[in-house]
Formats: sequence, C-alpha cells, structure tokens
Amino acid sequence: MNVMLIAYVLVSLALLFLIAFKAPFENGSVQTAVIVFGVTFNFVAVVWFDGCISAIAAGANDMEEDLSSSSLGKLYAKIPFNLFRLMVGSVGVLNTVFLVIAALS
Repeated sequence: MNVMLIAYVLVSLALLFLIAFKAPFENGSVQTAVIVFGVTFNFVAVVWFDGCISAIAAGANDMEEDLSSSSLGKLYAKIPFNLFRLMVGSVGVLNTVFLVIAALS
C-alpha cells in the first residue's frame, strides 16, 4: 500500500505540473488525454486503496480468540473502516474533479 500511495502522489503531482505549465496543450487532444489519464488513474487508485482497506478490515474478523480478547484486538475491532473507505473515495473524487476543472480552465 505504501508504494501505491507514493505512486499516487507522484502521478498526481506530475499531472498538476502538466496542467499548471500548460504542457503541449496547443491542440485539444493532449488536454483530453491528460484528463482521461487522470480520471482513469484516480479511479484505479480508489479501487486499489479500497481493496487494501477491506483486506485490513477482514483481518478484524479473522483474529484468533486470544488476540481478539487483548486490548489491541479490542481497539482493532472498533476501527471505523467504512469511514476510511469513504475518506479514500472522497479524496479520489475531489482530486478528479479538481484535475478536470484545472485542465479545462
């Protein structure tokens, strides 16, 4: 998950750089390609992060008895994984919306 997070940040910054400095946007096809790539990349990133969170959440259900009765296990069982999934999804959607707005302006 850490590698994907670093890749997500780097690609988002690269797209922002392309848009901010109006890299070869003389014709609309490059601009369209950047927008399509940004939307697709954000969608794949949200799906990836959501899968990671759901895999971690599944670990809360599969804990052994002695671990689930420990203090750490009790805290782990109370983590709001659905809230984290909502946060990841909203960041992906907002990043996509702002990318499209920046590219079109």
